[in-house]
Amino acid sequence: MNKTKKYYNDQHELHRTDGPAVIMHHTDGSVLGELYFINGRMHRGDGPAEIYYYDNGAVKKETYRIDSKFHREDGPAIIEYNKDGSVISESYFLNDYWNRNDGPAFIKYYDDGTVNRELYFVNGSCHRDSAPAEINYYPDGSVENECYDVDDQLHRENGPAVIEYSQAGEVTRERWFKRGIEFIPSQEQVEAYRNKSKTANTVDDGIRY
Repeated sequence: MNKTKKYYNDQHELHRTDGPAVIMHHTDGSVLGELYFINGRMHRGDGPAEIYYYDNGAVKKETYRIDSKFHREDGPAIIEYNKDGSVISESYFLNDYWNRNDGPAFIKYYDDGTVNRELYFVNGSCHRDSAPAEINYYPDGSVENECYDVDDQLHRENGPAVIEYSQAGEVTRERWFKRGIEFIPSQEQVEAYRNKSKTANTVDDGIRY
């Protein structure tokens, strides 16, 4: 049977200032998890507030919390690991909301460390002004599909909001959306998009109107 040790304050709230307030163990006695609490709220200012371990002692998952909220300003607030120590996924949160201003707020990796999936969030909403907010990759690193999102809705003013690619990089499917509603573009819209793609090598992004 797994054993758990807990520390409480005088109000019988989970609490400890010099270490984890909850320590869980595997059946063999090795540490399964460590949880940090201050006055009943999961909290730690100098490291992860939740740490879970594999039976070989390697870290399985870490979460950073302030007053029970997922929060970290200098890195991902949730990190999941494989048994060999390689990273499975990273999630960025501020004040319990998915959020990152300088990159994807969620990153998932293949076993070899290459990126599998990226999601961009601002204040809890899937959103990116200048490029796709959702990107999925093939194992070789080439893009499998990409989606343009504005405030949690598929949206792009002057081009397809969903683009799918073959592993060779050829476009296999395009879908146009505005404010979450799919529509069939006019021939003029398609031609304008194609022409701009050819001449500028870039395209207009999802923009809030």
